[in-house]
Amino acid sequence: MKRPEWKKIGSCVVTAVFVVLLVAVGVLQKTARTEVDVILFAGQSNMSGVGDASLAPAVPEGVGYEFRAITDPTRLYPLAEPFGENENNSGMCDDRGLLERTGSLVSAFVNSYYAQTRTPVVAVSASRGSSKMHTWLKENGLFLDAGQRLDACLKYLNADPSYKIRHIYMVWLQGESDTSAKKTPEDYEEKLTELFDNFKILGVEKCFVIRIGLDLERDSEGIDHVIEAQTELCRTSEDFVLVSTQAVTLNDRGMMQDRVHYTQEGYNFIGEEAGTNAGSYVETGVEPFMEDPYYGNTYVPGEESE
Repeated sequence: MKRPEWKKIGSCVVTAVFVVLLVAVGVLQKTARTEVDVILFAGQSNMSGVGDASLAPAVPEGVGYEFRAITDPTRLYPLAEPFGENENNSGMCDDRGLLERTGSLVSAFVNSYYAQTRTPVVAVSASRGSSKMHTWLKENGLFLDAGQRLDACLKYLNADPSYKIRHIYMVWLQGESDTSAKKTPEDYEEKLTELFDNFKILGVEKCFVIRIGLDLERDSEGIDHVIEAQTELCRTSEDFVLVSTQAVTLNDRGMMQDRVHYTQEGYNFIGEEAGTNAGSYVETGVEPFMEDPYYGNTYVPGEESE
């Protein structure tokens, strides 16, 4: 009787095991994807941030990333302040000649958001100082630039097998430039609704609103119009979630560096509040209740402010 060729059999077994291991590794590589939430940070100068980056909180490794749509859309960068420092697009979301992005609320927001969700954030900068609502909506306006930045980020992440997009959101901080007593709250609500309808087409699920603070040199009636508009829009529309009301207290807290801009301590304070509330909403689906110092009551979603 011819004896089995043990060397050949052993070789075949080793080969088979090796193939199985390769397949298993391939499956693990395909399934071991990092889930991320993409967040577009849009608005005017207090979203751009004119604080002091050295006083901003550090973002731990793996908690947040910046997608630099303008300067380097080929990779993700660890999130650090000043966020969006060089993300200027000529004539569009461009702060050159207006202000310098020196420190924002984004790092504080992302840290607090992650504490609630345990999901890393990929942040995209899309803001312009002094921008009014009509500049976001006009033909070839700021929405076009912001939308292209978001789209570039989504395409990058979808093409990278190591990431999986869980949610797409935007955070909105804008309105000081629209505090004219001649405008009504309805004017602002209509324009912001129209703007977000455009973002929804790109896949944005919710707009988290950081309500504006005070302009210390502008008519209080105009400020009231914007605050009322932002409050009521969040109260009545499922597309908008109010995540911060405390900006109006920053002057009393000594956290204003001029008539309208926050100090870095102010950005940290507002960012932490907004990130905590946004993250809580994402995890629970329940819109946050919060102290509302402007109206002197508690903000309750679905209930009219008095």
